[in-house]
Amino acid sequence: MSLLTQKENKTYISVLSDGTLRQVVDALTPGAVLREYEDSKGNKGSKHELVFNKLEGKIVGLSFYEGNYGKNLQVEIENAGDKAVLSLNVGGNFGEDVMKKFPNINLEEEVSFEPFSFINDKEKQIKGISIKQKGEKIQNYYFDADKKKPVNGMLEIEGKAENYSKEDWKIHFLKVRKFLVEEVQKLIDNKFPKSVPVPVEYPEDNIKPEEIPF
Repeated sequence: MSLLTQKENKTYISVLSDGTLRQVVDALTPGAVLREYEDSKGNKGSKHELVFNKLEGKIVGLSFYEGNYGKNLQVEIENAGDKAVLSLNVGGNFGEDVMKKFPNINLEEEVSFEPFSFINDKEKQIKGISIKQKGEKIQNYYFDADKKKPVNGMLEIEGKAENYSKEDWKIHFLKVRKFLVEEVQKLIDNKFPKSVPVPVEYPEDNIKPEEIPF
């Protein structure tokens, strides 16, 4: 047994609302950009970050972290000996999108995560994460695109969508989020029971899910 164990070096990554991957670094880091922000509580601050478009490698860990700004899904990815932890708020578009696709991911193969954020032709902002394996896009496990309906246990709305108020949608999406978290937790218990969460979160970038029917 070695007298000393070297500290494992990991990179911690979050997704910003503009659809970019960000790593907080020292101000003198080559390529670092300064970002000033105001968080959900009105506190102002600034960070120096490296900006990336895509993260790829093999998923070697999965856990939830309960922070000051809600629950985060933490995906640990390894590539050529380097490790990164992708931290996603489960109440945001990016986190929910990943949870909906996770059951279709082959955990034995490398995977890529590429966030996106754009305004569609209906002037609605669309956010999510494109997940690919072997060049193929991973689809939502809980939605049948051909039949336009929820599948695999996903909750359906009660009644007609046009009769739903904002409060009705809020309650529905909270139930959906609870369902998704429970399903991912089953995967964690089965595949990654030893994963240890880390306190990483971007409070200023917590985004509510889009209020649209499934």
